Amino acid sequence: MNLSAYYQAKIERERTWFFTATLRSFEHLCFDRTCDVEHGVFEFFVTPGRVDEFEFLMRWYAQQNIVIWWNKVEQDKGSALNPQGSINP
Repeated sequence: MNLSAYYQAKIERERTWFFTATLRSFEHLCFDRTCDVEHGVFEFFVTPGRVDEFEFLMRWYAQQNIVIWWNKVEQDKGSALNPQGSINP
């Protein structure tokens, strides 16, 4: 069974609406949700087989200064919060 790849990213607050709207225009690419509203951190569950496309988009968003940082989180961590309760940068 293929599991979704799990990512986190910090999004520039003023560009959040643009980011989510354009990302969601790529049907079935990923499921996104905010995991830290105060700091603008999102998490993404990327459809198996579409990781390359997702990473291409994230690099483009980073070049446009929309994404401040982004990274893949290993599956064994299992959630947005580590055991100490902070975001995994």
